[in-house]
Amino acid sequence: RKLVSSTPMSAVTLPTSEGRGQGLRCGKKGAIVRGACEMDSEVVGELGPFAECVGVESEVASNGVERIRLTSPVSGWISRKLVEVGLASEERRVVVEFREGDVVLRTLGIVIDRDGTLADLRKSLQTMTRVPVARQRLEAKDGSKGLASEMVLREVQEEDATTKGPSPAELRAKSQALARETRDVEYPEPSR
Repeated sequence: RKLVSSTPMSAVTLPTSEGRGQGLRCGKKGAIVRGACEMDSEVVGELGPFAECVGVESEVASNGVERIRLTSPVSGWISRKLVEVGLASEERRVVVEFREGDVVLRTLGIVIDRDGTLADLRKSLQTMTRVPVARQRLEAKDGSKGLASEMVLREVQEEDATTKGPSPAELRAKSQALARETRDVEYPEPSR
């Protein structure tokens, strides 16, 4: 039942405690790790988006799906289509948890250019979540400032959003006060 993968498992090898294997990276949705090659075997773990792992063997399950045996960070089997070899140097991977309070609504894996900015990430998130850039509050999970590999996104309600300049209520109050002041002023007749 052994199969030689279309991307040879020996193309890039990394030493592990159990022998040699290939460095792999999960896609943006992560992967379920099972105890055996078959898809109906027991779930032994889960890998998050863009998680790094080490694969040492490739087999085809009875349903025809190519599976890879992992030795790190969890021992078990995952589908070959859920991982890729290495990471392109011109890409930067960011995992964003979209939260409402303490509840994670979605976990998003986003690939941006290596020199991408926080503004680029915000534009991508606007497209994916329909949350306007002005109402996004992004924080790095590790507390650092700027763009990080793991971020948390929260939607800020309009009354909580920090905007530049006065709020609509403040503008309305100023406008009404100005109108009251100008009502009592007598203007001279224009000369002709």
